[in-house]
Amino acid sequence: WLIGDMISDGMQLGGSPIGQYLSLRLFVNVLAALWIIAASWRAPMAMRIIGIFIAWDLVAYSLTAPFNTGAFVISLPSLVLVPVWFALVGRLLTQMAAQTPVADGRQAVATPDSSGTNAG
Repeated sequence: WLIGDMISDGMQLGGSPIGQYLSLRLFVNVLAALWIIAASWRAPMAMRIIGIFIAWDLVAYSLTAPFNTGAFVISLPSLVLVPVWFALVGRLLTQMAAQTPVADGRQAVATPDSSGTNAG
C-alpha cells in the first residue's frame, strides 16, 4: 500500500499526467481497503468496527475522487482512524505474542502463577 502510494507520489512529482498517477493511487487504496477489511474481519470488536469503516471509507473515496475534487473530505475520518487501527493491531499482536509458546515450551513472557511467583 505504502510503496504504491509512494510510487504514485513520485509519478506526480515527475510530471506524469493526472490520469496515470491518480488511477494508480486509487487502485492501491482499493487494495489497501481489501487488506484492512480482511485483517479486521475476525478481530476484536473495536478493531473490527474501525477497520471495516476505514475500508469502506477508502473505497468511497477511491470511487468518488475521479469525479469530485472535494472528495478528500470523505477520507478525513480515516486520517484519524488509520493510526488508531494500527495501534489496535499492535496491541492485538503484542497480546498474541505473549500467549505464544517459544521453542522450548515456555511462554514468551513470564506470567505470575496462582501463588504470586513467576513461573518458569
